Amino acid sequence: GFIFGPGLGGTLAAFFGETAPFYVGAAVTAVTVLLSWLVLKESLTPEERAAWREHGRKMQVADVTQNLPLLLTLLMGFGAQFSFSMFQSTFALFGAAVLFTQQTPQETSLGVGLLLTAIGIGQFITQMFLIQPLVKRWGETNLVIIGDLLRAVGVLSLVVFTSPWLVGAVSLLAFAVGSGLMMPSLQSLATTTVHDELRGGVLGVYQSATSLGVILGSALGGVLFAVAPTRPFLVGGLLFMGLLLPALALRGSVRARVVAAPGD
Repeated sequence: GFIFGPGLGGTLAAFFGETAPFYVGAAVTAVTVLLSWLVLKESLTPEERAAWREHGRKMQVADVTQNLPLLLTLLMGFGAQFSFSMFQSTFALFGAAVLFTQQTPQETSLGVGLLLTAIGIGQFITQMFLIQPLVKRWGETNLVIIGDLLRAVGVLSLVVFTSPWLVGAVSLLAFAVGSGLMMPSLQSLATTTVHDELRGGVLGVYQSATSLGVILGSALGGVLFAVAPTRPFLVGGLLFMGLLLPALALRGSVRARVVAAPGD
C-alpha cells in the first residue's frame, strides 16, 4: 500500500489536479468496505462469541500499568509513530520548500510521491527478505534498537540534505529499512508481554498508543514546520535517539524474563 499509494497520489495530483487523489482514495476505501462486508467470513461462531462474553478475560488497566515490558513497548510505539507522523505530515511541504524549489507544482507532487514510494519499496524488501533471518540471528529487541537508530539517522539527515537524490538514496532508504525492522518487531514483542488469552487485547492497546502518536505528532509537525522547514525532522530525529533508552530497558527486561523462565 505504501508503494503504490504515494506514487499514484503524486501522479494523479500532477496530471489531474490536487483533489484527484482524494476521490480515488475515497473510491478505494469504499471498495475495501464492500469487500470486508461481503467476502470476509466471521471467524467465531455465535456459540463461541457467547462463551467469550461469559467467560473470556478482557484487558484490565492493571494488566498494563503493572507490566513494565508492555509499558516500555507502548512508550516506544507511541514515540515511534509520533516522530513518523511529524515526518509524514510535513514531507510534502518540505519537498516544495526545500527539495523541489525550481520545479513546478506538478513536478513537485510527482517528485514527493516517488520519494515516498521509495519508503514503501524499502519497507517491503526489508519485511519480505531481511527481517526473518535477522530475527533468528539477533532477536527482536536488538532489531528494535537497530531500526530505531536507522530511523534516527534517516530523519536527522533531512536537516542537512537538500538534494532529492541524497534524500532518496540515504535518508529515506535508512528510514525505510529502520521502519521495516523496528515496527513489526515492536508489535511482536507487545504480544509476548501478556498471556495468550490477552494477545488480542494487547494488540488493541498497542494500536491505540500508536494512533495517539499519529494524532499528536501530526498536529505538532505543522507547528514546527511553521518555525522552520527542517524543525520537524530535527525534533523527530532527536526523539528517535531518545527512544534508545526504553529500547535498551526493554532488552534488559526481556533477557531477565528469559533467564527467570526455567525456574518458574
